[in-house]
Amino acid sequence: AEAKKTFYINVVDKETVTISGLEDNQEFTYDKTAKTPTGTITVEGDKVPVSELEVKYTGTGYNSAEAPKNAGTYTVTYKVKDANPKYVGSVTYTFTIKKAQLEKVTIVKDTFEYTGSDITPTLNNVNSNIEVTGDTTAKNVSNNTITAKITDKTNYEWKDGSNSDLTINWSITQATPDYTVPTGLT
Repeated sequence: AEAKKTFYINVVDKETVTISGLEDNQEFTYDKTAKTPTGTITVEGDKVPVSELEVKYTGTGYNSAEAPKNAGTYTVTYKVKDANPKYVGSVTYTFTIKKAQLEKVTIVKDTFEYTGSDITPTLNNVNSNIEVTGDTTAKNVSNNTITAKITDKTNYEWKDGSNSDLTINWSITQATPDYTVPTGLT
């Protein structure tokens, strides 16, 4: 016995809606907080509630519904969910989070005379984003090297745009004896 069944497929054309409202190609500076383009998302004719849109942020090594915090170039896409029975539509915006810039570490004085005590040179522009290692203190006559490096190179750079480690040289020189030449000697 043979059975026959007839199926009817109804193809429903979904209406495309325009989604808009954010500023494109915005630039932000890293400050440890999440960033997203400014503006207010709207859907043409309020046909789909904004709260029902799918939101996706992407960038190098980043793919999330949460806005990014780290420096990099990202896109955010607002899209009508595929499950919506009547409407389709999406919009994508690009934005950049630039690295925060730091002043380079400098030394106040780089040459000291031997005193017999520990000498620690004063450094400018050191903060919690910079690690200082090397010869930060010395006592004897010597040539010394301090290294200053950015601890989070993903999100910080020096003001000149570089992020390489800095080498700071300093020295302790021989003391000049304090004496007076005797007189009246024959």
